Amino acid sequence: LLYLLIKTENIEMGDSTIKSIVDSHNELAKILLLRNTLLSEELLDSAKNSATSWILLYELYAEDQINEDVFVSKLNINKNLNMYQRLKSNNVHFVL
Repeated sequence: LLYLLIKTENIEMGDSTIKSIVDSHNELAKILLLRNTLLSEELLDSAKNSATSWILLYELYAEDQINEDVFVSKLNINKNLNMYQRLKSNNVHFVL
C-alpha cells in the first residue's frame, strides 16, 4: 500500500502516516520512505537510530546517511565489508 501511495503521489513529507511508519518496526517501509526522500531530518534521525536490519542499514550507508564506522558497528560486520563497499560503489539498491 505504501508503494502505491508513493507512486500515485498520494503521500508527501509531513503526512502523519510517515511518522507512524518510522515509529513502527517495518524497516522495508522505512527504506521506501528513505529512497523516495519522504523523511524529514527528524524522522530520518529516528530511522537511523532505530535501524537494526541489514537492508535498512545498508541503504542508509549507501545513501551516505550513516558513515562506514556506524554501519560496521551496528551490523557487526566481521568479514563482508568489501562486498557492501562494492555494492555501494556500484550504486546498488534493493528498493527503487
